[in-house]
Amino acid sequence: MKIYVKLLFTTLFWGGAFVAGKVVSQNVGPFSIAFQRFAIASVLLILLTWKIEGKLPALKKFQIIPVILLGMTGIFTYNVMFFKGLKIIEASRASLIIATCPVS
Repeated sequence: MKIYVKLLFTTLFWGGAFVAGKVVSQNVGPFSIAFQRFAIASVLLILLTWKIEGKLPALKKFQIIPVILLGMTGIFTYNVMFFKGLKIIEASRASLIIATCPVS
């Protein structure tokens, strides 16, 4: 039963992101929303990692630049484009587009 509750919350949060994003994108710029979303998620994930692991994983020197670039392109740029798109099209259409993207 516990797994079904987790699946339900996952569906609600994932689907709700499109509706909430549409509402917020009508009043706030995409860069501001993306930054705030990225900042809040970063703080929560750092706290969760500290609670579960006791520390943050150490990066080697050669990993720092690629990790920063991955964060900027894979997370931040995706969110900016996500909110820019929600300014133009409906949340339902955006969710269908994202759902039909192949896994790479």
